[in-house]
Amino acid sequence: MGGGRRFQIFHEKKTCVYACLRFDALSFGMREVEGYLNSEGIHFMRLVDPDPDFITPEIASVYHGGRFITILEVRDELGRAFYLFSTGMPFDVEALMKPDFALAFSVGNENGFEELMRMIFRRRIAGARYKHRSLFNFFLSFFLSMIISAFIGFTSIVIQAIVVGLVAFILFMIADYPFSVLYFRGVKVIPVPKQRTKVFMIRMKKG
Repeated sequence: MGGGRRFQIFHEKKTCVYACLRFDALSFGMREVEGYLNSEGIHFMRLVDPDPDFITPEIASVYHGGRFITILEVRDELGRAFYLFSTGMPFDVEALMKPDFALAFSVGNENGFEELMRMIFRRRIAGARYKHRSLFNFFLSFFLSMIISAFIGFTSIVIQAIVVGLVAFILFMIADYPFSVLYFRGVKVIPVPKQRTKVFMIRMKKG
């Protein structure tokens, strides 16, 4: 009898861009965004003040669309609305308007996408302060762990190194929340992708 054949399934990672658009009035912002998306022929899902603890199958289904997922948050001082859609190419948010901020994520599975949506709905992810957060949080947690270890007497350098590394890891996980949690769900922060533009060159023959 021949050996059984093994198959390995590779899940294509999706690129998800989350951008926040601020308007004086939510209703005006929604009209502007919907008008632009409709003019571009983009099919979208609209959510107004969604429940962060209830991710519907319709929301999760966006993950199974195109390779690029866009989450537009339209907000004013009182409320907010979300527009979710997937495309085959990166969506140029700045062609619509300049956002308050934009973050991009590499999402490896549907569960990770659902967790990302929960974090966004709960307002855990916002602002440009996350731009260099990983490097900053790493050094912050490392120096704090060194300060803590300095007040604790260790007879062994090995034990001290282990304790410093453990404390630094714990502090980093806390300081980097919610990205540290998302990382273990298959979601990591990446640079915002740019829409590719094709350049055509026309050669002219001299008469």
